Amino acid sequence: MQHLAFSTDNILASLGVMKGGPSEMLDIDANDYDNLFQCPPNLREDKECIRAHHVLVDGDQDGYLLQIFTKNIIGPIFVETIQRENNPSFGEGNFGALFRSIEKDRERRGVI
Repeated sequence: MQHLAFSTDNILASLGVMKGGPSEMLDIDANDYDNLFQCPPNLREDKECIRAHHVLVDGDQDGYLLQIFTKNIIGPIFVETIQRENNPSFGEGNFGALFRSIEKDRERRGVI
């Protein structure tokens, strides 16, 4: 098992409830948001709130998804929280930002 995924109708509200809990989220570089916000033209959520919570954004003209990942919880296992708005994809456009964030976390922990 690699990760657990939880779906939500409102990722920003879910993150507000989780704030102060034991889960630590991966940090996304601020520069990544310049590209992430270009994807879905119909994004309704507040972009500054998305950036502040380190939520990733992907989508197209038909819809979008918002997703966030925890740091590893047990061994290599992490948790994903995802909100889909008419978008069934896996967030392929987020892979670059996600892997840069994972590498940064590994460097901080002295793994690489």
